[in-house]
Amino acid sequence: MDSLIDVNVYDEEQDEEVVLLAKIVGETQDTYKVRFMSPTKGGLYRYETDISEVEKESVCGFYDSNDEHDAGFIPAHDGCFEKIDDDEDYDPSESDDEDDEDEELEDEDEDEDENIV
Repeated sequence: MDSLIDVNVYDEEQDEEVVLLAKIVGETQDTYKVRFMSPTKGGLYRYETDISEVEKESVCGFYDSNDEHDAGFIPAHDGCFEKIDDDEDYDPSESDDEDDEDEELEDEDEDEDENIV
């Protein structure tokens, strides 16, 4: 089985719902038996040894593979995983500048259209 899913879970410490990555290890008619990916020391993650049972209704996403890389994790060592930060090269100020340039070009085009009467 070993399919990867995202599960909505209530986090009592944060007093809110959070989405956790889990690996399906079993299934009943109404539930999945899963192992959650949990943070460990040193910023790494590992699958819990305990199996949890979650309602199928609490699943909010299915991955097309069982490869943790598709879920944003890469193997580190000793069964641990490191979270990949896909947006680390993203600089929001760069895209804002591009949007401003596009708006300026649109304004210039509108001005030209008004003068063509």
